[in-house]
Amino acid sequence: MKIWQSLSTVCGLLAVFYWFFLSSYASDTVEQGPAKSETVTVPQVSKTIQTTSVMTSLETPMQKRQGNLMLCGGGKLPEEIRSRFFTLGGANNGSLVVIPSASPSSDNSDHAKFLRYWQNYTWKNVKILHILNRDDAGDDDVVRLLKSATAIWIAGGDQNRLATRYQGTRVESQIAELIGRGGVVGGTSAGSAIASSVMIAGGQHMPTIKYGFDLLPNAIVDQHFSQRNRYSRLSSAVQNFPERVGYGIDEGTALLFGPEKTEVIGRGNVYIYHSKKNQSVSVQAELAPTVVSAGTTIANSELFTLTE
Repeated sequence: MKIWQSLSTVCGLLAVFYWFFLSSYASDTVEQGPAKSETVTVPQVSKTIQTTSVMTSLETPMQKRQGNLMLCGGGKLPEEIRSRFFTLGGANNGSLVVIPSASPSSDNSDHAKFLRYWQNYTWKNVKILHILNRDDAGDDDVVRLLKSATAIWIAGGDQNRLATRYQGTRVESQIAELIGRGGVVGGTSAGSAIASSVMIAGGQHMPTIKYGFDLLPNAIVDQHFSQRNRYSRLSSAVQNFPERVGYGIDEGTALLFGPEKTEVIGRGNVYIYHSKKNQSVSVQAELAPTVVSAGTTIANSELFTLTE
């Protein structure tokens, strides 16, 4: 009988302990809740991303610069796009620098395919800029090469490779400087994604965010857009950075920011996301973009009205 009573006491104590454990665990789960980082993963770094007004973000990119920024959505680019880039880069008198570093194959020292991409265009000269070590991005020879360029083309691949090697270095500053002095900078796929300091680094529906170049202030750029169903990815990124405007660019399409006007060139669309246009939309709901088709030209002074 005593043994039975002892067992009963032990079982009772175990039951109380088990109930207390479950209660504590459930309480921790509720208190933590779904962290914002589950939607957008932001790296813990010391650099602060500036958050100026949306109108500034749409008017600043080229109005204070003399050059052009051409962002392409990847895929096979129509002749129209490459010809326009060639013309903006000085045509026969132009000096083109190609940065192939987003592609893993660029580390193999065989850059012939990146040169062949432009072989039908009569540039004055075409040179490759590719480094393996981030420390080399500050070399004087690298800076001199970029200073001599009238056009810079950033090839596709993985934007993380570009950010790791060039973000925050003299290479990035020289790329921005070229736009300031009247040249053209272009990129496709990863070469477009790197253009915004808040950079989509990956993720299928929910974006992973890292730091890219600050070529297009207060923006977030995505590519292969409708072809890879990236609507929710860019929508989520913009909702988590509501001071920024999102640009989703289709394959075979270019978004060209010039000193006075912005154009959509090629065969697809550009999708513009602005969370302030949808103030009542919750973070869980997808934003409704403004769709701009190829052949559209917009004065920079009127560009911000598209998202109001």
